[in-house]
Amino acid sequence: WESDGRVSCEAPGQAPGVVSVRISSNGQQYSTSSVSYTYRMMESVFSLSQSTGPVGGGSIITVIGMGFLDSPTLSCRFGSHLVSATYVDKRRLICISPRGSFPGSVAISVSNNGINFSPSVLDFTYFENPFMTAVSVLSSTVTGGMPITFTTSHASLESHGELRCNFGALEVPAVVSGGDVTCTTPDVTGAEA
Repeated sequence: WESDGRVSCEAPGQAPGVVSVRISSNGQQYSTSSVSYTYRMMESVFSLSQSTGPVGGGSIITVIGMGFLDSPTLSCRFGSHLVSATYVDKRRLICISPRGSFPGSVAISVSNNGINFSPSVLDFTYFENPFMTAVSVLSSTVTGGMPITFTTSHASLESHGELRCNFGALEVPAVVSGGDVTCTTPDVTGAEA
């Protein structure tokens, strides 16, 4: 008993489904009235669409798992930072990484109710955004094809995931070698307005 009219019970483990809950003061006679209580499958996480992102946050991450519910309290936890999640279906949800406290790895877990989190966790690694210190070429022809190498302030960028270069509205893949990033300029002849 917590107080007059209020009783707390810890729910024992049970297979998913709906059960009736009744109360008793002596363990023999139970209330005639009951409430329905739903056991559901515990949410679990299996993989992330990307496992790295900048320490400033803002990475859009698709979480793959099971047992997700379309709930207003659906959330992801990055280390100790809680963010709301967008329900896609019972096996996918989307979270936007919050600002990290520091570069390094944090555990990601999910919750349907914002209180109980998945026992399975995945690692997400925050990195500092690269700062360009030099560039090999400052101009190119509109037909593209020119490799441009950016030297950055980082000794190694391999752990940053898939890096890309953005040339105006066009994005191209980057090739990383240590702290250098090389991109080939895109053909912009069809992109001119």
